[in-house]
Parts: sequence; C-alpha cells; structure tokens
Amino acid sequence: MSKRQKLWAAKVRETLRIRLGWICRECGETSGLEFDCITPTGHAHHRLSTDQRATFYRRQMAVGNLQLLCADCHAAKSAHEQGPLGATASDRLPPP
Repeated sequence: MSKRQKLWAAKVRETLRIRLGWICRECGETSGLEFDCITPTGHAHHRLSTDQRATFYRRQMAVGNLQLLCADCHAAKSAHEQGPLGATASDRLPPP
C-alpha cells in the first residue's frame, strides 16, 4: 500500500472519530477507542488492507452502523454477541 493510501486512511479514521465524538458510547472513556459495528457484520473486514477497512467503516457510518467503544466495552459486547462455539448473533439470524 502506498504512503498516499495510508495517509488517506488515517484521515478517514480521524474524521470518523471526530464525527463519533471521540468517546466510548457505553462508558464515556476517551482513550483506547475502537470502531465497532452496532449490528455485527462478520469479521472479514478485519483482514482488509488499511485503506479498504477505512472505506468499510465509512460505509458503516453512512448507514448508521458505526460507534466507538473502548477496548473493555468492545470486548464485553463481543463476548455477549458470541453464542455457542463462537457463533455471532448475525450468524444465528434466520434465513431470509
């Protein structure tokens, strides 16, 4: 990935953090913040390149599905969403 792409992705992440208020939505913490999809979308975006992940988070923000959580709140939310054998809530949705 080029330096230009990395800089662009960093600016996107910064803009999203500003729009989300630089604060954990659950507890109000202001450090160690992580992006979180309110409604889980799976884990594939974790394997994307930095610029592709920034694009993914921009899309999630556009549809109102992005929030900031501190590491502790994010871990608690993720643990709550996981069911038996690590299945996520979105994996357990009934077929359309």
